[in-house]
Amino acid sequence: LKSIIYKITTHFLQRITIKNLQIKILKKSECFERNYFKMIEKGHVISGYIPFIPHKTSIIIYNFLAANYGLRGDLKIAIAILDSKFQVLSSKTYNFSIRDIFVLDQEKFANEFKNINGQYCIAFVLNEKIPINHAGHGGHLRFWGVWENFSSFSHSMPLPSPISFARSKLNRLKNQYHERMIYPINSFTALHFGPFSEKLCIKERGDLSGIRKVQYGYTVLVDKNKKITSCFHNSEFNRNKRLLSRNIELIEHIVPIPPLNGIDIEMFFGECSSKESLFEAKLLEYDYSSDTKTCIEKTILDLKQIKSIKASEIFINEVSNNHERWIELKPKSGLHDYFFISLFYLDEKYKILFDCVHSAYFSSNPYVAKINKKKLRTLKFAPFLLNHKTTSKKKERKISFLCIIGDENKDINVRIRVFSKTSKNFELIHQKKIKKRCVHHIDLNKILDKNLYKDIEGFLICQLESEEANLNSYLMHSNYDLNSKKISALAVDHLTGG
Repeated sequence: LKSIIYKITTHFLQRITIKNLQIKILKKSECFERNYFKMIEKGHVISGYIPFIPHKTSIIIYNFLAANYGLRGDLKIAIAILDSKFQVLSSKTYNFSIRDIFVLDQEKFANEFKNINGQYCIAFVLNEKIPINHAGHGGHLRFWGVWENFSSFSHSMPLPSPISFARSKLNRLKNQYHERMIYPINSFTALHFGPFSEKLCIKERGDLSGIRKVQYGYTVLVDKNKKITSCFHNSEFNRNKRLLSRNIELIEHIVPIPPLNGIDIEMFFGECSSKESLFEAKLLEYDYSSDTKTCIEKTILDLKQIKSIKASEIFINEVSNNHERWIELKPKSGLHDYFFISLFYLDEKYKILFDCVHSAYFSSNPYVAKINKKKLRTLKFAPFLLNHKTTSKKKERKISFLCIIGDENKDINVRIRVFSKTSKNFELIHQKKIKKRCVHHIDLNKILDKNLYKDIEGFLICQLESEEANLNSYLMHSNYDLNSKKISALAVDHLTGG
């Protein structure tokens, strides 16, 4: 009964909250086309939001509706900057065509929205053929925020619930506990963005999940040079319901390691396990040229009262090199769930903090398969940046890896499709077999060889497809400084469906 009442209330409030906001955004952009207002009223709209940092934010929207759902008409995009209370400060509309990738890079963003110092960016897409309530949450658009030209990136989240909008209007908004309130000890500035409230500067460090109440939103980490290094969103705090002692032998967490020298990973375990849990930890490597998998090292990890630990503190051997490596963590005792270990990548030598993402699991994992019994396929995507040239001002080499987590039981054939912002006609298809219980990193710079594709540069979309399983995957984007000879940034996010 409570669930039914919630759904009815949410449906009723949506018209006077989210739909009203979307109409305000159109009007603010001086778009008064009645047909667009009707699309909003009928629900032919998908939307999402990210935190906005002036002069440092880019956004990327991929027209997956055309590529994956056969929607052939042009779309209308609305972009808005909002203040902390989700009030519209400025908005603009754009046309979005078939096979298009919409990009507002940080320079263009700054020019289009001059002197607008908001805290959130909303994007929504309109077309009369968009299914009502596509992807749930009243219609959800997956797009990406990119910060500092790919020092960090993160997918968008659904707009806050209509009930949150209503509570904000009535000054009855309540802060709550959330997962991934995590702040490494060496993070210089930690900011929390929660809609309807001012951004918070978090002074404490460690895992504050279940300790600090806030609005559901995003964390942004900034280094001492005011460079954004990490952006990640919260998740629901429900450990008392999720963490169990039964069937934990079926759970297995996979931590990908990019094939780069000197990478370390700080791991936070609060979301996936209880205190004083035991894990069997393995450092593994696969050589595709010889088709051999090697366990480099195996050990027992005792969390005791530890809330986070670095991979370099678990293993004696070096964690990363130029080979295909990953970590497998299997619970041995304690309370557990297959939900996630939070991973902060960092430079092992210089202790430079990079981006954050959560762990994964091999598809067809028996624990997950019991929960999700649907027939599954892979159809997910993420952006990356390709730059064949180095500038005289800033000599950087950009390398992007598509990291694919294999299946539990069998080898999986996949297709990797690459689309270009600068050339709508361009499409590259690369086929690969992903070995069972293995992790594979595909160097996107190599499959987009500059001698073959010298005109293909800038923002691209990588889409992973398979009819055999729903594989987990990540896009890892690294910047290597040729002057200092070290990695200056590593941006990581998982691929997502539409």
